[in-house]
Amino acid sequence: AETQTVLNLHVGSAGFAKMPPGAPMLELGATLFGPMALTSCAEWLWSGFPARYPELKIAMSEGGIGWAAMLMDRLDDIMGRSGYGHGWPDKQHSPTEVLKRNFWFCMIEDASTICTRHRIGVENILFESDYPHGDGTWPDTQRVIERWHRPERYAMQRIVVAPCSPFSVSRELMRDSALLARSFGAGHGVSLHTHLAENDNDIAYTR
Repeated sequence: AETQTVLNLHVGSAGFAKMPPGAPMLELGATLFGPMALTSCAEWLWSGFPARYPELKIAMSEGGIGWAAMLMDRLDDIMGRSGYGHGWPDKQHSPTEVLKRNFWFCMIEDASTICTRHRIGVENILFESDYPHGDGTWPDTQRVIERWHRPERYAMQRIVVAPCSPFSVSRELMRDSALLARSFGAGHGVSLHTHLAENDNDIAYTR
């Protein structure tokens, strides 16, 4: 927390879902991205670290936002009705308040659950493109920007062009992503994001 580093938790951070024998692994695994993100988020929340470290920042990637409002409702229920949450360590802030303070939720195009954004908090929602993974918006990133991005000052709906990392995409794609972001103009506020390193080899490559 003291370094202001954001923990970016991708799907699988809490382990992968158990697959029954004979199940279509790719299809079922990809279907369960949302529940896996919920599990990882709940485990981190109940670990006590977010309550103990108010400056800790955790971003939930690849799982969408459809589960986030439901998690908040469930947390409020177990704290205020059933009493199942009696072991919560922070007596000044509820689990939902800590969730909104310490966590951010990433989406690509959550068409049917974007309506829950005010329950989640629009300030807690980030857009992602996820290239080169199959869920990414490529080759339609420009369309997504034109549909969703809001350039005005203090807008709470911004698109970021995000080629995954310098070591997983081509130089040409990294360059073209930067050109795409810049093509909308300095006042349009489209930024570029990438992961510089995930291990020592990546650090050496990026340098």
